[in-house]
Amino acid sequence: MFLVCAGLGLLLEVLFTARWGGLRGAKGLRGYPTRWVAPVYGAVGWSLGELAPLLVFGQVPLLLRALLYLLLVYAAELGSGLALRRFLGRCPWEYTTGHHFRGLVRLDYAPYWLLLVLAFERWLTSA
Repeated sequence: MFLVCAGLGLLLEVLFTARWGGLRGAKGLRGYPTRWVAPVYGAVGWSLGELAPLLVFGQVPLLLRALLYLLLVYAAELGSGLALRRFLGRCPWEYTTGHHFRGLVRLDYAPYWLLLVLAFERWLTSA
């Protein structure tokens, strides 16, 4: 599960960055992965894989599940960003635009994260 989520996360990051680059007027659709986030995607995906069935089959309301998933994603992004800053001297995804917290978490990306984690939850619990 860890490796699958790490790979899917990198693929989605390439697609997402290519899309945003195209919207900002970049020539061609060039997406770029940040290799440092592969373990983050893997860990979050594994955590969601463990958490989602417990919440869904435990009858936790959708809104509460979505908020818990979003908190998990943001905690992982913030925590790993702080760790990378400490050990590398910088974080590869320093946000300078949009609504961000300390350049590490883009709050305006919440709808994208929510769509992604809810789709992942559905995939995990549909079997």
